[in-house]
Amino acid sequence: SSDLDINEKRMNDTDIIKMNQTRILELKNSLNEIQNTLEVVNNRLHQAEERISEIEDQSFKMIQSEF
Repeated sequence: SSDLDINEKRMNDTDIIKMNQTRILELKNSLNEIQNTLEVVNNRLHQAEERISEIEDQSFKMIQSEF
C-alpha cells in the first residue's frame, strides 16, 4: 500500500511538472506575441513621428517662403 502511495505521488509530481512546463511555454509564447505587437506599434509610432516632422518642415518652409 505504501509503494502504491509513493507511485501515485510520483505520478502526480510528474503530471504537475508537465503541466507547469506546458504553462511556461504558453506564457513564453504569449510574451513573444506581446513583444511582437509592441514592436509593430513602436514602428508605426516612429513612422507617424517622421511624417509629422516632415509636415512641420514643409509648413516651416512654406511660411518662410511667404516672407
